[in-house]
Amino acid sequence: MTATGVNNHGIVVGDYQAYCTPSCSAPGQTATGPQAWMYDQKSGALDELTLESSEQSASAYGINNGGTIAGEAATGNGPQGVLWKVTGGNTALPGNLYG
Repeated sequence: MTATGVNNHGIVVGDYQAYCTPSCSAPGQTATGPQAWMYDQKSGALDELTLESSEQSASAYGINNGGTIAGEAATGNGPQGVLWKVTGGNTALPGNLYG
């Protein structure tokens, strides 16, 4: 689990990589990409941040004091920029990040 940002309100964001044990080639094991998360130090709540249910991975890179989290999600259309809000909801930014 990696923290990539924290704001003045004690909200921490980052991503984690789920690993397969003993290996992803074992029957029933699958590898997943990183998943974005948000942790509220005051309440102790840990929440996963998603853009859509079909995304392959998501990463959160930073958070401002207004509660906007910047990151990206890998969708069927490639990597897409995302803005999440601490209060809920998200906005997919137009276009592919690297294309």
